[in-house]
Amino acid sequence: MFEELVSSYPKRTDLLHIYVDKEIKMGYIPQARHLFKRMCSHKLNVHNMKTVFKKFLEFEKKHGGSEGVEFVLTQARDFAASIR
Repeated sequence: MFEELVSSYPKRTDLLHIYVDKEIKMGYIPQARHLFKRMCSHKLNVHNMKTVFKKFLEFEKKHGGSEGVEFVLTQARDFAASIR
């Protein structure tokens, strides 16, 4: 159900956050990571992207390793460079 909603409304970050929270709660860590990566690929405004990167970084610190943290930081740097 969430996948259909996200496909229909890709810029609705509230739906994306609910979806990723559900995946994390259920213990579906690879699926949650995939959702975060999808969220990073969307063209969202700065405020929404800041929230996504912050949540993704916290997720990687808790459930991932240094490679995941570095990936998030690289994505955030690339996004910041693209808006300047």
